[in-house]
Amino acid sequence: MTRETTLIGMAAFPGADRSVAHARRFAREVLGPGPVAETVELCVSELVTNAVRHSASGGGGQVTVVLVADGDVIRGEVTDDGAAGSTPHVRTEPHGDGGRGMLIVDALSTRWGVTSLPPGTTVWFECSLMTDPVYRPQAPDPRTGTRASGVE
Repeated sequence: MTRETTLIGMAAFPGADRSVAHARRFAREVLGPGPVAETVELCVSELVTNAVRHSASGGGGQVTVVLVADGDVIRGEVTDDGAAGSTPHVRTEPHGDGGRGMLIVDALSTRWGVTSLPPGTTVWFECSLMTDPVYRPQAPDPRTGTRASGVE
């Protein structure tokens, strides 16, 4: 049996702090309401924040968010302009300032990982739809065929 993979939405954002809110809104708009959508929105927010703060994207670059439905899984991917050898990881220091973004992604997603290919880094995560059996992504706009667009 072959699973059907469907692009839910893709958007590019400038590598700026304001893009975190825009990426959250993008995820919310293309996914619609539901617990899985809220989880995906939070994971996207954390990963875009990391991309802006810890990669070359924050220096005037770009961050791309892709959301895909693959069977009973929503997969999110956040690609940045690379971080000069640094790899996203879960921090284990309990009293450190900040550094909780990957801990949140690790706790909320069913699995996550990192793909580093020049010139950028993609951090991906997956969330199971089984926690929200009535989830349905929003239908594309009949005029454009897209579900949402990024911020220019």
